[in-house]
Amino acid sequence: MRKDILVFVGSCLFLGLIILFLIFSSMYNTKQGLYYSNTSPTIEDSKEKGVFYQKLSFVKNDTLRIDSLELVPYKAWLEREFLDIETRELDSTKIIAVISFKLYKKGKEFYPKDTNHLPLLDSNYSSDYISKHMQENTNIMYTGFYFFRKDLSDTLIIKNPKSSQFIKLVTTK
Repeated sequence: MRKDILVFVGSCLFLGLIILFLIFSSMYNTKQGLYYSNTSPTIEDSKEKGVFYQKLSFVKNDTLRIDSLELVPYKAWLEREFLDIETRELDSTKIIAVISFKLYKKGKEFYPKDTNHLPLLDSNYSSDYISKHMQENTNIMYTGFYFFRKDLSDTLIIKNPKSSQFIKLVTTK
């Protein structure tokens, strides 16, 4: 009788460990650096479906803590006044018009550091700019766009170089 109970308990524990392993392994990618979901909706999808949230984290050289990931429709950016780029009006036909930045594998440096002069980039130029810099600079993990919010929190728009996805990362201090 005792032997049967021990076998049952042992089997349950073993099964529980396997389930935990599968859960944790599915949560993490094998790539070093920023994690992103391959199932993230595109900007075109977000115009119809609204706002999406996902979790994101760093693997190694963890110098930034990122708690949430949000993909926001361009129209919602304008309606919620996410952009604080002086008084310039943005062309609503363009997906994004913001400053570009480079996120390096090590450290937490974001470039360019001068935020007083913000170049407005249309979506076509931005894609070319990203592709060019991803090829020329192998130490760059991701190239994307920096958004300025009125609440002064750090908000990043990441372009996944392997797709047309734009992802907004809200960092917390």
